[in-house]
Amino acid sequence: MKVLYTATMLVALSGIPAKAQSAMPWKATEVNGQCNYMKMFADTGLTTVGFQSNAALDGKVFTAITNRNWSVAAGDQIIGPLTIQTDTVSAEGVPVAGAHLVGAAIPVDMLTRFVKADPRTVEFRLGSKLLARLDFIGFKSGWTAFAACMAKSTTAGAEQTSPPKAKPFGN
Repeated sequence: MKVLYTATMLVALSGIPAKAQSAMPWKATEVNGQCNYMKMFADTGLTTVGFQSNAALDGKVFTAITNRNWSVAAGDQIIGPLTIQTDTVSAEGVPVAGAHLVGAAIPVDMLTRFVKADPRTVEFRLGSKLLARLDFIGFKSGWTAFAACMAKSTTAGAEQTSPPKAKPFGN
């Protein structure tokens, strides 16, 4: 099941044009009841952080970090956990690998505490190794729209039969 969400996150992140060379703001979208929240940073390899939720994740948010310069590939054995941390709060999950991607399903309550801390600088670690230190200014305000999408998809529970269309929402 985790591999499916890794593949889905890769598709969502691969929709970012390869020629894009600058940061993108936090952006929330919904596709057929699946909520996505992501940002691309203007660093070496254009690090991108994405959060994904749908009813099938059962109270968890698939959290992924990608970088085009990383050599990680699908099926690689990852020594974890994947940890997202600030000075005061952290969230972690069992990692999975994808092409240039490390991700984990993290319980929503852990991420809610993380968001309430209104993080500014955030570190992503794999075990003790620092993957990235990123500026998360603006993260909390957009998370509100993502959380609303999660609540809506959890209560709706109905699958749509029309083809997927990305719908921006929130900030």
